[in-house]
Amino acid sequence: MSEAGFAVGFVEEEHMWTAPDGSGRNRRKTLGVQYANEESRRYWEGRPAAERQPFLPDQVDDIPVGGGTYGSPPGPDATRPPANRADLARMLNARYGAIDAAKWTMELYRSYVVPRSVRAQVLLILADLDGFVWRGAATDRAGRRGVAISALWTPGPDEGDQNRYEWGLLFDPRTGELLVLEVSILTPHRRPFEYDLILAPGWTDQLG
Repeated sequence: MSEAGFAVGFVEEEHMWTAPDGSGRNRRKTLGVQYANEESRRYWEGRPAAERQPFLPDQVDDIPVGGGTYGSPPGPDATRPPANRADLARMLNARYGAIDAAKWTMELYRSYVVPRSVRAQVLLILADLDGFVWRGAATDRAGRRGVAISALWTPGPDEGDQNRYEWGLLFDPRTGELLVLEVSILTPHRRPFEYDLILAPGWTDQLG
């Protein structure tokens, strides 16, 4: 975001591998840019090339043992989330409300191939929280149909942010898997802030 309010966003693709001991590898590649509006496009395309570079270049990071993406492994196998509902609620920071739970639900799905029984527990935990609104059927940018919930967040007066935000989660109604986390800025008008798609969770016998 420029000082004049011209916004540019970067589209990234990330591949993540995690081994049972918490080691792994992340590959992140910048695919392109998106502009908030035509005025932003003209502003950024007119800047020197050095100012238009992505904040995160293409990179590969090898993760040491015990350094998995979700922090400390919850048990002897860092590829499996806790199955106990109380432990899972703590992992999702559910005690802090809907916004924290939305954020950490995304982190859960980024970090693990989530078993069906754990997916069910996640949905029950979210259903018990105040703040979520049912949004019904929706389609993500990959063309997948799902069902959505959302919650509103207004930063505190000491945070220096006068915007209002909407955090949305899109789930597959057949499997309960999380498909999308979407964060939008609502003021002074609606515009995208963050959009994360989970495309292909699965198991493999080797690092990519």
